[in-house]
Amino acid sequence: NLFDARTSFSGVKWGVDDAADSLITENKLQQLIIVGIYNTPDRISEYSPFADNERGGGNGDAYLSFIVESVKQFIDEKYRTLTNRENTGIAGSSLGGLISLYASIKFNDIFGLVGAVSPAIYWSNLRIIDYLKDSKLAYPFKIWFDMGTDEGEDSGILFKYKKAIQHCRLLKEAIDYKNCISENKITYHYEEIENAKHNEKYWAERIDRILLYLFGK
Repeated sequence: NLFDARTSFSGVKWGVDDAADSLITENKLQQLIIVGIYNTPDRISEYSPFADNERGGGNGDAYLSFIVESVKQFIDEKYRTLTNRENTGIAGSSLGGLISLYASIKFNDIFGLVGAVSPAIYWSNLRIIDYLKDSKLAYPFKIWFDMGTDEGEDSGILFKYKKAIQHCRLLKEAIDYKNCISENKITYHYEEIENAKHNEKYWAERIDRILLYLFGK
């Protein structure tokens, strides 16, 4: 989904590699390594930090441990990387956005840069918001989060996105609250994208701005 339309389930790619190459060539973006992890039939469980009454899940801790202990360790050993949290990011869309947001809190010492694109905040009755409020941050971090105004549908899974804008505004309020009471602040960019839907086409249209916000020079 990130790099190749031929392997994308929808036939549309984000074009993360193309966007990064162009921005690096224009000297607007730091050189960086982007790692795309293939999903599995257990993706819903792996991308969800908490169990949901309707859809189950809740295996996110194990998935993030795999990223931190196996994937990141492999990349840092094989390539010339800046291993500190200030240069380490995690990002995703939908449930991938939810688990990325959760990672910034759970593994606050590892991930200093986060992209939560159209995040599934609704999951487990918006539990991620209380989790953020109740967690103690040992370090500051920087996050891009956004939501399209047309992501919900009248039925199916995307019915949960009918109130996605309201949910994102609640997340913004939670971050503002956290910044008022915490020594370590969360720097953020929040955006409501007019008429954007919940799919790769619309995520591709803003990936360049996401990269610039998180890794721009």
